[in-house]
Amino acid sequence: MKENVKKIMADVFSIDKGSIPDDISYGNHEKWDSVHHLNLIVELESHFGVIFEPEEIQAMTNIDNIVFCILQKKM
Repeated sequence: MKENVKKIMADVFSIDKGSIPDDISYGNHEKWDSVHHLNLIVELESHFGVIFEPEEIQAMTNIDNIVFCILQKKM
């Protein structure tokens, strides 16, 4: 799951997937700004066939939280 999220992040942020650290989070990577965050959410929703609530979107500030939210939706 984490590798799928990294692939989507790489596409949205226009960077190499290999350059995404496991501890990437909103604010600690120059490409992850508010606009890219919204684009990331849209791509995640489309790819995984889920819809996130505003509270979930606000909590999705690092890759582990993103994976957690996706897994919660898929259960």
